[in-house]
Amino acid sequence: MTNSFIAIKGNFLNRADEIFAAFKYLDTSQDKQFNNWQEFNSYLYDNYFEFTNNDTAIRGIWTDNGWTIINDPEMVDTVDEAALLQLSRILDTEIITFLIQTTSNSFGFAVYHDTIKRLFFATAEK
Repeated sequence: MTNSFIAIKGNFLNRADEIFAAFKYLDTSQDKQFNNWQEFNSYLYDNYFEFTNNDTAIRGIWTDNGWTIINDPEMVDTVDEAALLQLSRILDTEIITFLIQTTSNSFGFAVYHDTIKRLFFATAEK
């Protein structure tokens, strides 16, 4: 199982361009909307290798219960401390990251708000 998420406290959907710019992504204006999580997962699964071979990053972004959530399937943004610190300062809010990768036995959690408030990362050899 692989899951990697960034949770930003507050509704920042209207600032998605600014958020993704912090990670140095260029918006290709090919946004796609999904009505449910399974539909997004199916799209990601069906197209992942094609997008990867074209250096295209797929990110899911939505709001839930007062948080803006970003799905990071490649698990690269979740560990980009410089970008996350910059975002927490620009948006003046708390950012929490979660990473679970069971094949490599890797698990991570971090809290940012103007600085790194908490950071936990564990990996174990099998």
